[in-house]
Amino acid sequence: MKALSVLQPYTSFILWGDKTVEWRSWRRKYRGDLLICSSKLWADIPEVDDIPDESLGLFPLGSALCVVELYDIVPFEEKHFKAALFDELPNPAGYAWLLRNVRPVKAFNVRGMPGLFEVEDNLIKYL
Repeated sequence: MKALSVLQPYTSFILWGDKTVEWRSWRRKYRGDLLICSSKLWADIPEVDDIPDESLGLFPLGSALCVVELYDIVPFEEKHFKAALFDELPNPAGYAWLLRNVRPVKAFNVRGMPGLFEVEDNLIKYL
């Protein structure tokens, strides 16, 4: 299955359905199921410092968390801000990866890679 690494806390926000647009500087022709994996790094945002230590378990690092349907990739515009959890247009503007149909999986360790990468289907167990 195609997979994508996303920085925490955004990976968990995708899992919970709070983030339905992922910003990327690049696009692909691929559409379909996409395994969302948390990278081993946190996003460099001030809100991360506000997460209490006892809540950090909600944001696993280096793990596959869910499968989503990547149904389109379009130029990123202001109308995508809310769904991408952005306050302003990123520089460069990049692309909005439109996500839907979130399906949680039993978390398992994944070594992420740049771009889209492959993860064996037999590792994915839906909850």
